[in-house]
This record gives sequence, structure tokens and C-alpha cells, in this order.
Amino acid sequence: MNELESLKDEDMKYSVLLKLQMIRRVYLTDSAIRNGFLKSIPNIRKLGCNIMGTSMGIDHSHLHKLKILRVFSSCLSRVIFPCNIRKLFLHDCAIKPGELTTLHKLEVLKINRCMFGSEWESCDGDIFCSLQFLCLEELRLVRWIADETNFPRLRHLFIEDCPHLKEIPGDIGEIPTLQLIELVGCSDSALASARRIEEVQQSEYDNYDLRLRISRDHTAKSGFSNADES
Repeated sequence: MNELESLKDEDMKYSVLLKLQMIRRVYLTDSAIRNGFLKSIPNIRKLGCNIMGTSMGIDHSHLHKLKILRVFSSCLSRVIFPCNIRKLFLHDCAIKPGELTTLHKLEVLKINRCMFGSEWESCDGDIFCSLQFLCLEELRLVRWIADETNFPRLRHLFIEDCPHLKEIPGDIGEIPTLQLIELVGCSDSALASARRIEEVQQSEYDNYDLRLRISRDHTAKSGFSNADES
């Protein structure tokens, strides 16, 4: 069973919920949280949830088997994530980047149309120690300060529709595992900074493994497909 929406409230027996491993989308309201819905699905591995204007905190921390989480919300600051999560997809959320660096096993992070702020400064303690894929889409981000220590295992950086972003941090090119930078629909200055990263890596370090893929339109899409979200 993978669609919670097909079940009626009166039919949601604890024994059924206990066995669930995947829920594509569930709407979390104050009532669902108060009634302990999240505590009734301890074996869930993949969860998609819409947080519907709830005034209560959303605590996923006890879902120790949860590996993939997709959240649609306007109140992310009140969401507690499970520490073992591997893939996190955030849509239309209010988010503070520093809140995510405690997810030490996180390998994939996709941030789409979130209230992310105009500046992202990754401090010394902000380390995404396992992150391999970072996707930033439709953000109002203007300034990004980071270096290789903040994303030590990053392999793929994908940025789409972030027209205000001035540049990609130059030190991102120093990440030894980085293989691909993709930019779609970004500013000329951001494109120029990505080209500089590629040039420096080739001319100064003989690093021809780092690839750069640039498109001004949306005909080029990331190799990160829906299949990667499963």
C-alpha cells in the first residue's frame, strides 16, 4: 500500500498503519498531529506530507526508519527531522539553512521555491558531511558564501531559476569529489563564476574531471530524475 489518501479515517486500523512503509502524500493538520498519526507509522521509509497551516510542531524524529522525506509547508521552522534521513525534498517552505546541517547522513537535498532568504553564509560549523547532490530551484538567493569544507563530499550541484544569485562560491571548485555543476536560467554573473571555477581547476590543478553544464532556458534538465527520488 502506498497511497494513504485511499483510506478512510474510520478504516485506519493501527495494525495497517504499523505495516506501512511508503506514503506518497498525507495532509497533516492539527487534528492528525493531536491524534498521534506520526507515532502510528513507525516503520515508514518514504513519506510525503503537506503541513496544512498547523499551529503545532511536527516531530519526525522518532521515525528512525525514514529515509526519504518530502515536505510541502509554510512552517518548516517547527519541523523536527529524523537524524537518519538520506533524501530530503523541501517545497514552498520557510527554511533556515543552518537547521539542516544536523542531518549528518543526508545525501540528497532539494530546495524548491522556499523562503530561503537572500543570503546563505555557511559558517565553519555548517557542514553537510554526507551530502552528494544539492539542488537549488526558484530561490531569491542573492549571495552565497561557502567553501569546500561545508560540502566535503558533494558530487553534483544543480541550480535552476535563481536569477538573483550573483555567483557560485569559488572554493566550491576545491571539493575533491565534485564532478558536475549545472546551471539553468541563472544570471550572467553566476554563469561567469561557474566558468571561472572550471578554468581554475583545469589551468592550476589539471583537473579535467569537473564538468560544467550551462543552459539559459529549460531544455536542459538535471540528470537527477524522479527515479532518484524513490
